[in-house]
Amino acid sequence: MFETIRSERIKAVGLMAGSKHDQLVMVLTRANIRAEHFLSDLSAQCGGNASKLNRSCATGLIRAYLAAEGAIGATLRRKGGDNLTIGTSATRNEEPVTFQTGQLAKFSGTGLESNHSYFVSVSEKSTGFQLAITYPSSVLEPVFNPPPADLGLSGETFLADGEGYFVTKPRYASTQGHKYPISALPMQSCLSGQSREMLSLDYRDVAIIHGFQFVPELGAACIMAHITQDEAFAPLKSLRQKITIAIFLFGTILIMIALYLARSIVKPITMLTKVTRAIAAGDYQAQADAAGRDEIS
Repeated sequence: MFETIRSERIKAVGLMAGSKHDQLVMVLTRANIRAEHFLSDLSAQCGGNASKLNRSCATGLIRAYLAAEGAIGATLRRKGGDNLTIGTSATRNEEPVTFQTGQLAKFSGTGLESNHSYFVSVSEKSTGFQLAITYPSSVLEPVFNPPPADLGLSGETFLADGEGYFVTKPRYASTQGHKYPISALPMQSCLSGQSREMLSLDYRDVAIIHGFQFVPELGAACIMAHITQDEAFAPLKSLRQKITIAIFLFGTILIMIALYLARSIVKPITMLTKVTRAIAAGDYQAQADAAGRDEIS
């Protein structure tokens, strides 16, 4: 019973990491879909001729789109034509944007302070336009914070980049993940492409149930779900104490019943033995108590 409860508790943390992955993929997918529709409208309204972009038209539409999206920048490219960058773009004009199969977005870079923004990239084959929209990583905070109630008072979920630095805010202060990459074993396992649960120390060296999910949709990233082992397994300790108390009480009752039964059998036998000895000693008037209907009576 204990192993079943323990296993289910660990599994629940892994399911939470999977749930956060699904939410993150939904956010990135919707951003891509909106960008595709916007690029289609943009090319229709501001495409101009085959090599010339109506920059004034495109600039106005892009600025309005960035404001509506909460994005911080965009780069519009056209093969063989000119490029247009608005705001703070995560891409450079001379760099081609390439995603792996299934990848939906990409951080502006890796390492310390380089994951504060990410971008989605869409293209239109018929016109040759390619549009990259840059978002601050803070727009992903609602996916991970506040921590889910299912993870208890000590729980947290967060996103880390491909080197082990925090992308979203962790619940607890630490040096790891900010000044240095997170070196905990679960993080390293996740960044190697694994998705599972593990009992180990976290970035604070606290005993944690880890549920982690690799995120290929961002190129390389990791979702972590945490709850302290003390809190997660507290019901097991309580249950163990209750069972121990129940066993003690049950044992005490059994002893009392055994003593009562023993006395109810031993007492009449003892009395019968005394009568027998009295008769053997010559007291022929001695009589045994024959009250009751059991074998001894």
